[in-house]
Amino acid sequence: MAGKGLEGKLYISDVLDKARKAKSDTIEQAFKSYEKHGGEKAMDAFQVATVVPAMQEFYNTFRDNMKPFQKGHIPSSKKKEVKAAAVKALEAFFKRADPKKLKLVEGIKDPEERYKILCKEYNEATTQGGDSPFGGGIDKFIDSYIGKKSKNLDKMLIELYHNQSKYAQGMVHAVTSKAFHYNVGRHEGLDVAAHMKKLAKTKGYELPQEHEPNFMMLQKEAFEGLYKGLMHGKWGDKTHESYHLMKPTKDAGH
Repeated sequence: MAGKGLEGKLYISDVLDKARKAKSDTIEQAFKSYEKHGGEKAMDAFQVATVVPAMQEFYNTFRDNMKPFQKGHIPSSKKKEVKAAAVKALEAFFKRADPKKLKLVEGIKDPEERYKILCKEYNEATTQGGDSPFGGGIDKFIDSYIGKKSKNLDKMLIELYHNQSKYAQGMVHAVTSKAFHYNVGRHEGLDVAAHMKKLAKTKGYELPQEHEPNFMMLQKEAFEGLYKGLMHGKWGDKTHESYHLMKPTKDAGH
C-alpha cells in the first residue's frame, strides 16, 4: 500500500473505493475491513504516501505564486491574483492527493467558479463535517488576509504552515470516518454496540449495569472513537469513561 502511494498511485478516491467494496457481511468482517482500510497501519501509510506530499505541494505552490506580494500587505484590488495563486495550489494538491477531483473543473474557464469548486473540495477532503482549523475553510482563511493592512504575506505563510498539520489530521479523519461508515455503518446500531461491549470486556473494561442502556444507545459513529481507544490506545480528547466503561480496580471484590 505504501509503495503504491510513494509511486503516486495511492489516492483518496482509491482508498475509499476499496473501503466501500470491502466484505462486511458480518460485524466481525466489518471491523476487519475497517481496520484494513481505515485503521492505524493503513492511515500511517496513507499519510506518508499521500497526505504529507500533497500538503507540501499545496504550500510550496501557493508560496511560489504569491511572490509578487512579498512586500507589504495584500491589497483588496489584487483579490483575483491571490485566488489565481490559490487555484494553482489547489490543483497541485489534488494532482497529488486525488486527481479525480480535477475533473470537476475540466472545461470551466471562469476563474471564480474554479476557485469556489476547488476550495469546497479541499475543505471536504481536509476536514470532517465542515469543521476547519481556519474557521470556515481555506477560502475564509485566504479572505482574512486580503485588504488587511495589519497582515502581510509572511504572516499568512507562517499561519498556513503551522496549520498544515491540522489539515493533515483532517484528511486522515475524513478517510477513517468514511471507511467506518462504509463497513461498520451498514450494520444495526445495537449489533455494533453489542460487539463493542464484548471487545471492551476482552480489553479489561467493564460496563456497569446501570450504564448499559446509555452505552447501547450510543450513535454508531461514537464507536469508531471507542474502537481506536481500545485497539490502539488513541482516545483523543476522551477516555473510556466517556463511553460509560470502567476499569476494575485491583482490590475489586475484596
